[in-house]
Amino acid sequence: MTSMHLAVLRGSCGRDLILRTTFPLRCVPQGVPSISQKSKTTQIVASAVTVLFARFRMWTGLRDLHLANIAFPQLPVGDAAGLFPTLPALRTLYLGQATLVPVVPLAGLVCDPQMHSLTIVRLVDCYVESIWGPRLRRADLERAVLQAQCSEISLVTGGEHHDMALGRIRAVVRCEALTERIIGGDRADGIGVFE
Repeated sequence: MTSMHLAVLRGSCGRDLILRTTFPLRCVPQGVPSISQKSKTTQIVASAVTVLFARFRMWTGLRDLHLANIAFPQLPVGDAAGLFPTLPALRTLYLGQATLVPVVPLAGLVCDPQMHSLTIVRLVDCYVESIWGPRLRRADLERAVLQAQCSEISLVTGGEHHDMALGRIRAVVRCEALTERIIGGDRADGIGVFE
């Protein structure tokens, strides 16, 4: 199996089961009464993200990764740098309904030369802060590349690499709004795709 759809980290699948597993899996809650899928709520909590992402490093053949309902930990920029693992075989990354998304490490992942197989990064209802703050836009990732160049952070170096990194982000990343709120927050207003 080369794909992973991780929907649950707590509950019937259990954190320990997922973190002990050394191969990609599909985790689906067991023993849930026959209620509509829409009425269940699951979340990958911030305290488990770094451990879970460290486990991904062992899954070198992982090609498609779909993570939803994820709360990233609030880490200082230096500590967050290695948050996203390098997965050379990864083709698609879907992050949905995510809060506190670390923009600089995500831009670093997309621009990583070892991630040459990565062709699609879908960021659906992803937020830089809470759900009441701004949604993540591709321009945020582009800005991270520009700031890295100005600050001489190792995300990209040199003008040629800078242009390649911006081109890579523009070609691969798609930021979308799926869930609209009635009032407040960063409203999509029917646009659906953010540049």
